[in-house]
Amino acid sequence: MQAFSLSGEHPTQIGGSFAFLSWSMDGRSVLLGGSYFVPLAVGEVFPQIPAGGFRSVDEMALLPGARRIDEAGLVPGPSSDVYAFYRGTVQRNLYRIPIP
Repeated sequence: MQAFSLSGEHPTQIGGSFAFLSWSMDGRSVLLGGSYFVPLAVGEVFPQIPAGGFRSVDEMALLPGARRIDEAGLVPGPSSDVYAFYRGTVQRNLYRIPIP
């Protein structure tokens, strides 16, 4: 995963396929790897990315202010305190009734 500059600067290596990014609507935090909300300093676009990108999700947890949310399919909202995720349940008929 890489981020490409619109002004022609060198691409920023973010990490493997696990290292995708998604920003909150206020631009003050980023959802990293689908689980970690990381606050951004004023004027920052990316969190502190190690040289060569993240090698594992464990490295993301070490970022200052990183907060893990244990839900799948997180979608950032207006701020890092507001987010959405899907939690579904399935209820099935326990008895099989043959229909002639």
